Amino acid sequence: MKLFSLIIVVASLLLANQLQAQPHYVWKESQTEISDKIANNPKANDGIEIYTRPGTLIVHTPVKSSVKVLSILGQLISQTTINPGTFELPLNTHGIFIVKINEYTVRVAI
Repeated sequence: MKLFSLIIVVASLLLANQLQAQPHYVWKESQTEISDKIANNPKANDGIEIYTRPGTLIVHTPVKSSVKVLSILGQLISQTTINPGTFELPLNTHGIFIVKINEYTVRVAI
């Protein structure tokens, strides 16, 4: 019984350390006007526009939207609801991400 309790405590500590080590990504309202100079490969659907620039994902939506960002392996990076407007998510890594906004899904490279 003591061994089982010890295993549970160690597993809990390892999980807590792993959760703390994962970066916390925060969406912020963008004051940057979208232009061809900063945006790569804009994708648009129903007024939703997704742009990238080095280290940043930029989303413009005309309506309140549910947004999920996943790694190419399906790991959840960020999930939130954004109001109408332009928002950016700074990412400290490069790669291919899956962005789901309401029913719209697209892959983007950052």
